[in-house]
Amino acid sequence: MSWRKCGGDDELLQPAPRDKCAVCLLDDSRVLMFGGWSLQIDKCDLQAGAQWIPEANKVVGWNNELYVFDTDSESWSPFNVSGSRPSPRAAHALVKVDPSRIVLFGGREKENRLNDVHVLNLDTMSWSGQIIRPADPATLWPSPRSLHSMNCVSYKSNVACILLGGMNVDGDCCKDFAWHFDVDKLAWKEILLSNQLKRTWHTASTYSSCPGYFEFYVFGGSPSNIWKANSKDLGGPEVASFGVKSLYFIAMEAVCKFRNRLERDVNFLPLKIRQEFGIRLSGFNKRNQRSDSENVRTLI
Repeated sequence: MSWRKCGGDDELLQPAPRDKCAVCLLDDSRVLMFGGWSLQIDKCDLQAGAQWIPEANKVVGWNNELYVFDTDSESWSPFNVSGSRPSPRAAHALVKVDPSRIVLFGGREKENRLNDVHVLNLDTMSWSGQIIRPADPATLWPSPRSLHSMNCVSYKSNVACILLGGMNVDGDCCKDFAWHFDVDKLAWKEILLSNQLKRTWHTASTYSSCPGYFEFYVFGGSPSNIWKANSKDLGGPEVASFGVKSLYFIAMEAVCKFRNRLERDVNFLPLKIRQEFGIRLSGFNKRNQRSDSENVRTLI
C-alpha cells in the first residue's frame, strides 16, 4: 500500500500541468479528465478543437481539453468526441452516471460562475450541447457555482446526480446547498436540509448500505468566504443521509420500524422479500444508532 508517480516520461503526450480540473472513471482501466486552470497552452500544443482562455493580463487561464489516462499503459491520449464541446472552465464537476453517459456541471470561466449541464454520450461519442435553465421562472435550477461536488446515485432504473455546496461569484458558499438532478428528465429538485450546511472546495463520497438508501460523507473545504482575510475556517467531516422516495422503500422502512408488531406477518412474505427485509433491517439499525449524532442530517 504505497504511492508512486506514474504517467510516463514523454511530456509531449501529456496534458499541460493544471489544477481545478475534473476527472471521473471511464471504465475499469481508464480515467477521463476535462478542463482546468493552467499556465498558457500554446496553440501548437493545444488539443485539436479545444480552447485556452487567459485571465486578464496573466499567463494563466481556463481550457476545455478532454484527455483520457490509461492505467494499464500509464499513458495519456486525447479523447476525441463530436458535438459542441463545453466552454473552457475550472472547478467544475464531472460524473459518470451509467455505462453510456457522463454529466458535467458548472464551474468557473473568467469571472463568471456557471450552472449549465453537458452530457457526454459514450455510445455516440458526442456532447449533448449546453443545457441551461429554461426561460420559465418557475423551473427549479441550481444557482451558478464552482468548487462544488457531485456524485451519482442509482436505484433500479432511476439515475440521478446529487450536487452539494459550491462557491458563488462573490466567493461565498451557495445558500442552495443540495440538489437532485434527474439525468433522464434533465430536471433539478432542491433538497432542503433540516439543518443548514455550507461548504465549498470540499470532497464528498457516497455509500449505500442497502438498495435505495445512501449516505454522503462531506469532508474538508470551507464553510465561509475563503477570499476574506479574516476567514480561516476549515471544515471537518460531515455526514448527510437520504433515501430514495420509492413506495417500496418507505414500506420496507415502516416494517423495520414496527417489526415487533409485524413479526408474524413478515414470516408469510415471499422468501426474496424476507431476505431483502433482513438486509434493510441491518441498515435500519445502523442508521438508528447514528441518529443521535449532530453530524447526521436527513436530506429527503
